[in-house]
Amino acid sequence: MALGSYKPSQQCGNTYCNKYLLPSTHYPQVFGTYFPYLPGTSFTMLISEFLSEARIANVYWGTGAWFILGLPKVGEDTQFIIPNGLLDAAARTIAAKAYIPVCAAGHECPVMKGRNGRNGRNGAGPDLHFHINHYDAYLTLDLFERSSLVPALPELGLGVPPVDDPTFTLASNFQREGRGKGCVAASGPGRFGSRCTPFSEDGPAVQILTPAAAVDVLIYLCLRHFGKGAHWITWADGLFGLGVLYSDGAKYERDVSKDISESGESRGYKHDYVVAYSVANGILVEKYLYSQCI
Repeated sequence: MALGSYKPSQQCGNTYCNKYLLPSTHYPQVFGTYFPYLPGTSFTMLISEFLSEARIANVYWGTGAWFILGLPKVGEDTQFIIPNGLLDAAARTIAAKAYIPVCAAGHECPVMKGRNGRNGRNGAGPDLHFHINHYDAYLTLDLFERSSLVPALPELGLGVPPVDDPTFTLASNFQREGRGKGCVAASGPGRFGSRCTPFSEDGPAVQILTPAAAVDVLIYLCLRHFGKGAHWITWADGLFGLGVLYSDGAKYERDVSKDISESGESRGYKHDYVVAYSVANGILVEKYLYSQCI
């Protein structure tokens, strides 16, 4: 099935779609693909390539990137981190190349408010977002400036990261077994069909964070936004999932017959996942218990 051929039996049932989304006839064909888009490998490569061609460095982030690293579920949003000061350029590029307009509602968008909790934006939401599917307003493309997400993250670069880069790597370096069978959406099975296929080495060089860097970033985000909205829940799930996955040799089921060190070196990364996971878990549990007492 072509990337843009998804046609639910009913169009979006609320007035939000008509208020903030242009009619589907507005969106012309893009490289054999039509609006509406669906999240997944093809869409991710398309957006990454458009941004890279515009000399805008980009790193794939969020549940889609964690799925590449081994977690079982993906969310409704396709997220990228971009350098500071390039939001407007990125929005113009996406509008011109993919024909997806930036959401005019901004941080007041009902979808974003739902993800950010009852108090609205708390710094956890994206700086810009786009609705990629006229039939499902919850499917979004989200852009984060590097400093608004994680100020300590190194400067982003174009092209292929060095093999020994501790922070950035390529999505195509992770060929997860069974990924061609499809992925399970966090909101329910079958949402995205079979679109979470492995990234090809012959395709665009889509950058993601290394497992070590992803764990570090998630620890920071979980502590900064403790208990604030659905974003925090997603990040906490990602942190605990990656912490278990990359610590003590654990993958989906722990194989006690294998003698693998706790440092994670067996996976090619020198990072103490056990310590990172344990410390974060302890702090988060302590903060949760404290919040229940006040």
